[in-house]
Amino acid sequence: MKSVKKIFFAFLVLLVGIVLLGSASTAKASDPVATPWFITFDDGVVVNVKEGEMGFRKNANSFTISYFDASGKTEGGYFDLWAETRHIEQFIPYADKVYLKNGEKMSFDMGGRMEFKYYQVGSEGYPTNPTTYQLYVNRSIENSNRIRTNVTEDKYYYDYVYFEDGDHIWDIDENLVWDIYNYDTGKEYEFGGYFSTYEEGEYAVSVYDTVTEEYLSFEFIVDRTKPVVELIEWDWMTGTPLLGNHITSKGVKVNCSDDMELATISYWYKGFNSSRAETGTIENGFTFYRKGDYTIRVEDTAGNLTVISFTITSFDIMVDPEGVNPVGTEVTQNGGEYGGTTMSVGYTRCLYLGGDAPSQSRLDYTFTSSDESIATVSVYGTVTAKAPGTVVITCVNKKKPYLVSKVILTVLP
Repeated sequence: MKSVKKIFFAFLVLLVGIVLLGSASTAKASDPVATPWFITFDDGVVVNVKEGEMGFRKNANSFTISYFDASGKTEGGYFDLWAETRHIEQFIPYADKVYLKNGEKMSFDMGGRMEFKYYQVGSEGYPTNPTTYQLYVNRSIENSNRIRTNVTEDKYYYDYVYFEDGDHIWDIDENLVWDIYNYDTGKEYEFGGYFSTYEEGEYAVSVYDTVTEEYLSFEFIVDRTKPVVELIEWDWMTGTPLLGNHITSKGVKVNCSDDMELATISYWYKGFNSSRAETGTIENGFTFYRKGDYTIRVEDTAGNLTVISFTITSFDIMVDPEGVNPVGTEVTQNGGEYGGTTMSVGYTRCLYLGGDAPSQSRLDYTFTSSDESIATVSVYGTVTAKAPGTVVITCVNKKKPYLVSKVILTVLP
């Protein structure tokens, strides 16, 4: 009887042992299996990528992917690294089928939600059967280039300002809190992810990372107003606003608004009957006296640009002045103003020489039109309107061709 009991007890022990061994084998088989892939973060933390694990989350500014097979059974492996982008595809590979030999590594200065994909190496040495490992890296807003903007230090004027979380383009990080305030309009609002504005005003923008408890602030001014350029006729210390399509026989003083915010005032000049052009820069309030054509370019510290042209002629041309005879049909038949520079298609205007001209005989001059499809001019200075547009009539002294005058006429339908 005792022998039967011993045999039964031995059988029971054996059965329990088999069950426990099976359970241990099952538990061991379900544990994540280490791979030769390692991710090392800039603070020294090393993570071994294991099959079966979904991913890893870390506060870091950079990381390094390396391949190390201590067993020596493999010579290397392939991997991808996908991250968010502003392209049509929300995610694109920043590393695509990159091969690392055993012991090699590659570093990345990027963050956000990423996918690390590692491959098996097929029999012919090609990558196959990718495994995806989620990688979430939360970079510092203070010590990395995570916050992207066109605002730069010591420059406060822009025509367009933007801020964005460079690591979270589509997947907005809810841990970042943006606060925007416009001192000029009194608007204050919070934003997430991406912020941009064309609206003028003085701004204060702050961003706070609730995870890392980091804070950044920016101050800037959006200025989209172009500089105002005023041309002054300058004659013996007497100045008056330059009218008449910016043509005068006097000096021209260039006055610009917002003097403290001006960056550059540059000019282009070409004298009459000259093939050479001159360029340079001037100070605000500079006066030009040389005869010829000018173009002034004024740029402020915001990058706003104003371009204006004028001509300093050798003498004046008058258009249908009151008290002379004859005048053009624009005045006598179409109700046009004496001295006006607008005319209608099918009508005429008559040009007269000013008192500062070297000769009062119009036959001593050559009259030309810049566009005869818009208006023609006779040898006697009679202008005939042909089509709507703007035309320049030039008058050159035949004996002294460096003596030139111009007038701009606008033809209406």
